[in-house]
Amino acid sequence: MLSVIVPVYNTINTIDRCINSLLRQGVDDIRIILVDDGSNDGSEKKCDEWKEKDKRISVIHKTNGGLSDARNKGLELVNTQLVTFIDSDDFLQDNSYKELLNVIQQHPEYDIVEFPVFVNFGSNKEFVMKFNNQTFMSFEDYWIKGRGYTHSYAWNKIYKTELFKDVKFPKGILFEDLHTMPLLMKQVKCLATVNCGVYYYCYNDAGITANADGKALTMMLDAYMKVVDENPGFIYDNEFYLELVNRQIDVFNTTGNKPVIPARHINNINALKKKSYRWKARIINICGVNNLCRFSKWIAKIRKV
Repeated sequence: MLSVIVPVYNTINTIDRCINSLLRQGVDDIRIILVDDGSNDGSEKKCDEWKEKDKRISVIHKTNGGLSDARNKGLELVNTQLVTFIDSDDFLQDNSYKELLNVIQQHPEYDIVEFPVFVNFGSNKEFVMKFNNQTFMSFEDYWIKGRGYTHSYAWNKIYKTELFKDVKFPKGILFEDLHTMPLLMKQVKCLATVNCGVYYYCYNDAGITANADGKALTMMLDAYMKVVDENPGFIYDNEFYLELVNRQIDVFNTTGNKPVIPARHINNINALKKKSYRWKARIINICGVNNLCRFSKWIAKIRKV
């Protein structure tokens, strides 16, 4: 019933924890697809050892092509109605999939089910991202009202496999989830967030998120800008617009490239929940995004001194 795609690349120290957690999901009808993306640290051998231990596990060995390529390769082997993803340095709370599949069985209209995340587990930045039991019937509802842009992860969701018929993860692009979720949402009639199960997203100080350079951050901003280009009304939501501003500041600080986000006047500033958003909104209204970026870069330099 459920296929789990696990991209594996040089995660010898965490792969056992990941797979053990998958085997503690209380789901017999599960297929675990390990996609070895050209590992050379022994992870590739671990994959084969796990395949011998449990008939529900299959293995693909391929030359290194990146996370997106590994996920796409796994999708080629999926023959179940439902599919999900987990990174091999992460793990799941016991019986998460069992609880989620029970929800899906009761609600066959759900195209995607999203569940809580323990973000940056193992670091001083860790926190639990919880969700209410809620349904979203359009991309706008999910992206804006559900603030989907803050949790556009691929792995804390179970999908109907048919959604990936014409959608693939973009090769050669970092923060690929941000590029892929909007494409999936174009097909979705009903996405549900639920408060059962937990995905443990483990902090990795050598990972892409922790070490994103100007190129990577530009790819992230490009994903946001594509959403804006296709849904121009989204920038009139203050919270989303200021999230967009934050991403623009990150890019400006690392590249110095001229800001590309649309200019706008922000109303109802005092209603903004974050204090940082309120002062940024006031600066934007007075002197624009370009000058806010310059000011933020100047502040960042002072803090380093």
